[in-house]
Amino acid sequence: MDDLRPELHAYGVADMITPNLDAIAAQGRLFKRHYAQVPTCGPSRMVMLTGKNLTSSDEISHPLLGNRLAGKPETDNPETFIHHLKRNGYYTVGMGKISHSISGRRGKELELPHSWNDFITNPDAFQMYAGGEHRDAKKTPPFEMLDVADEVYPDGRVAQFAVKELEKRANAKQPFFMAVGFLRPHLPFSAPKKYWDLYYRSKMNLSPNPDAPKNVADEFLHNSEEFFGQYYSPEKGGARKRISDAYAKQIIHANHAAVSFVDAQVGKVMDKLKELGLDKNTIVVVWGDHGWHLGDQTIWGKHSAFENALNSAMIVKTPQMKKQQFRQIV
Repeated sequence: MDDLRPELHAYGVADMITPNLDAIAAQGRLFKRHYAQVPTCGPSRMVMLTGKNLTSSDEISHPLLGNRLAGKPETDNPETFIHHLKRNGYYTVGMGKISHSISGRRGKELELPHSWNDFITNPDAFQMYAGGEHRDAKKTPPFEMLDVADEVYPDGRVAQFAVKELEKRANAKQPFFMAVGFLRPHLPFSAPKKYWDLYYRSKMNLSPNPDAPKNVADEFLHNSEEFFGQYYSPEKGGARKRISDAYAKQIIHANHAAVSFVDAQVGKVMDKLKELGLDKNTIVVVWGDHGWHLGDQTIWGKHSAFENALNSAMIVKTPQMKKQQFRQIV
């Protein structure tokens, strides 16, 4: 999941409504001290997929992995851990945002050319708003609430693809690895109205540390360019500048709705896994590529060296686990 903070009910955040992710945590291991190597999507995913850290600032770019691998011949060294699984007898299939591109491609070539047996392309995969609009700093807000079906948004369709793929895998003898890349809660916080209706905005909790830390250097703060520079906001915040509490609560409400929306999509996949009996021998890993500031230190977004941008969600569930309860792993 993209930009998923370690803020689920399972993480002790009482007002979050995330029953499906909580159920995975209740049967598995929830990591409270999982940190991304890089607080931005593409590079963080590159590190996770390859097991290699970045070595220079030049590598902090979203298309890094695709630029390195797309169209390149296969070598003795696996390009990713997925490639390694494929070489060792697994059927590998991906959908949604895995490496970075939501189509899984760099131009006409797969970003991970040797990792997949199949990569399912989602039509209008980068759809941000229900009507298909693209973000516009002059008019499109950083959230959307419409009374529409889940499948109007890409994550609803990705969940459908995952369910259908599980049905295929249930009848196959070959072991499989399936990567399901959900977009939300990445900006814009677009989610059907029913997920917004789960929350009362008046009861939203503001960040416990909404001001810039004392004596912090300017280099450690930023102006939340993604949020305020790529979407329309009636108020402009930035480094050391707070927005109103009312607008902050509106943004937090939108984020929570987006998280509950993606939680419901995870539930559809997990329900099908259990229905098919695949839960008895399948390892499930929930991973957030990095964290996100919800007004913490006056920042709205990622791209910082603070814990808010680096600490992310991670849950691992295996069928053999004993003591199936919430536990902190250090």
